[in-house]
Amino acid sequence: MSTHVATSDHKVPEDTDDFYAVLGVLKTATFDEIKQAYRVLAMKYHPDRNVGDERVLKIFQAVQTAYDTLMDPDKRAYYDEIGKIKPSEDALRDDALTVLHQNLIACIDALVQSPDPSAEPWKINPVREVKGKLTAELTNAHANIKLLKRAIKRYEDVLKRFKSKKNPDFEKSQFGVMMITKIGNVKNSIEQILNMIAVHKYALQMIDDYDYDMFNPNPPNIIINTGSPGSTSAHNAATTAMQEAQRAQQQELQRMATQLGMSFFNFPPR
Repeated sequence: MSTHVATSDHKVPEDTDDFYAVLGVLKTATFDEIKQAYRVLAMKYHPDRNVGDERVLKIFQAVQTAYDTLMDPDKRAYYDEIGKIKPSEDALRDDALTVLHQNLIACIDALVQSPDPSAEPWKINPVREVKGKLTAELTNAHANIKLLKRAIKRYEDVLKRFKSKKNPDFEKSQFGVMMITKIGNVKNSIEQILNMIAVHKYALQMIDDYDYDMFNPNPPNIIINTGSPGSTSAHNAATTAMQEAQRAQQQELQRMATQLGMSFFNFPPR
């Protein structure tokens, strides 16, 4: 249990990105210790006690931000892992709505532009397709988070094992700074994936508001083949050739789309 708590003599550092340093508490500080440190600093830097001092106002705002983040278990866990403030729920919901609509449009484009004559609107459900796509991306994201967290742990372990006779403070050496930068880049990747996970979860909730009518307005007629076996074989050969041609067209479209930076939905055969 930590015992270090900020006093009125504590000076908030110029770099206010470290919330624990701002409040003058350890990373293991309890909520009571964080609250106690906040009260001391809020009284010291309160705008009413420092009227017209813009510098003190910024410090007070930094103290308030640090307190709000570290007193919320979810925000604190995110900050401890990433070192940044978690995006607001409203921002995540707005992003989720955009992601959902972009995926639905992409799916509809793939359906409408498909050269396959059997790709009818009543055969493919965009809502179901997008839901499956978002679910698969969510699964992959969770797997990537585990790999990146393991990578950070290994990078940090390697950094701790390096020593330099010429530079006892190895982390401040050129090589040490390069390693720390690399760790920071991996943490940025984790931040992006964590945000993507939150956005996808909201998008999957929102997609339940959509429904899609799979009614077939023109049910196919049942055709009884009375031709000879030879004509049946010729028909099957022609059908196979047509399907191969359609498949080649679809592959070419996908190749062109990849070059243009577009994304295609690959619909399974119905």
